[in-house]
Amino acid sequence: MNQFIYYLSLKEAFRTKHNWSDQQDSIVKEHFNYLLQLKEEGILIFAGKTKYDVDQDDNLGIVVLQSQTKEEACKFMQQDPALINGLMIAELHPFHIAIINNGL
Repeated sequence: MNQFIYYLSLKEAFRTKHNWSDQQDSIVKEHFNYLLQLKEEGILIFAGKTKYDVDQDDNLGIVVLQSQTKEEACKFMQQDPALINGLMIAELHPFHIAIINNGL
């Protein structure tokens, strides 16, 4: 299996609380549940984000997954509800975990 990382960031229109609504909260829940599903399927290695405040410009999420091909990884990324619903943008890259703390 190959490893890939995709970076997520909020679209500019959603980087302020003024443009944030229950709809965006719902999309984030769908996004989180999608990542949990990928974990259960053995695809997701780990995921996380930098901040919790919508009003920060440096909000960044990462998803590290494994798949046979970059095309397959891209498909998993494109099926993320945060992308489908236009809340976030993402960028996919090949990745390789070199060191990991198994105690986390």
